[in-house]
Amino acid sequence: MEFRPCRGTEVEALCRLEMQAFHTPNAIERRWVDAIRPENFRVVADGAGGLAAAASSYDLGLAFGQMPLPCRGYGGVAVAPERRGTGVGRRLLTELLREARADGFPLSALYPASWSLYRKFGWDLAGLRCTWEVPAAALPAGGAGLAVRAVEREAALPELERLRTACAGAWGNLRRDAIHWRIMDVVPDNPVRYYLLEADGRAAGYLGLRNGDAPRSLFVMDHALPTPEARRQALALLAAHRLQIDAVRWAGAPDDPMVHGLAENDAKLSRRDQWMLRLVDPAAAFAGRAFHPGARGGLTLRLRDDILPENDGLWRLTVADGRGTLERIAADGPADLDGPIGGFSGLFTGHLSVETLAGTDRLRGSGAALQTAQALFACPRPWMMEYF
Repeated sequence: MEFRPCRGTEVEALCRLEMQAFHTPNAIERRWVDAIRPENFRVVADGAGGLAAAASSYDLGLAFGQMPLPCRGYGGVAVAPERRGTGVGRRLLTELLREARADGFPLSALYPASWSLYRKFGWDLAGLRCTWEVPAAALPAGGAGLAVRAVEREAALPELERLRTACAGAWGNLRRDAIHWRIMDVVPDNPVRYYLLEADGRAAGYLGLRNGDAPRSLFVMDHALPTPEARRQALALLAAHRLQIDAVRWAGAPDDPMVHGLAENDAKLSRRDQWMLRLVDPAAAFAGRAFHPGARGGLTLRLRDDILPENDGLWRLTVADGRGTLERIAADGPADLDGPIGGFSGLFTGHLSVETLAGTDRLRGSGAALQTAQALFACPRPWMMEYF
């Protein structure tokens, strides 16, 4: 068995493997592979010309402070049906993490098909992707006086990227790579239509719309709306479709500003996805994470990591002036907090409370230590719009 990047000659085998795993039509699977590019897939080759397992690999950034932290994202994790239960999946996930560590990524993220599987490898629940649904009749039509202009995505990409960057500072938000712009249009015959919202000739926001999966529905596939005016104009643009649609859906925050732009309580949470995070290099991750400026203190942590043994052991976390440092302690001794690397991964983003982690035995410590951790890691709720 060999772990390596997918080769151009293996595209058909890769598509078959992904199609078997996710039951997607071959035409759509081929568009996904073409958009991601074969060289961005990692495979376990069986040595007989076949592929035993595969996953797509993305170089992303996640916002946990002023600068996004580098994050290796994974998607389409697939194991051939006849190879399941043979250790191939473990080989794939272990090698992916080792590669991410060697490439200098402090974090790894994915959307899990199975919580229990990925927890075994150190990932844990770390943030939300909330899909909101609003009846078309409830959309306000007033707007904010911004001009609306239909654009081609590729031609307008510099403006779209600028606006996306302006919105991507929320806790947990994703900094896209080129792949995430390409995969917006993988569904055949249902392209995303982009609209710039302009104030005095300058782009102030955008929407990317496509037909929804349900009849007479519209889905906001992509958006960047950094101001109240842009959000009001976006709702008015959606309201302009009311004669042709019954509902609009979009992915956003748990406390989404567009929901609060409605006159009444008409929005419903139609789907709630949770993504997972894994600390790949804890020292680099904690150094890049922002902490509340008033938070001050320290904890001794025992990280247990049997996949990346360089993380395993005793560490000292110190937080002051909005920054954190994590330093290894050479000598063995008592720890304030003890747990698997996944427990600390969930703590890192703030998605899982200290109470939840302790109540499920993913973190262990005294009452005082748990209270200190809760105070040090207080932060906004992490979320992202993208799915990968």
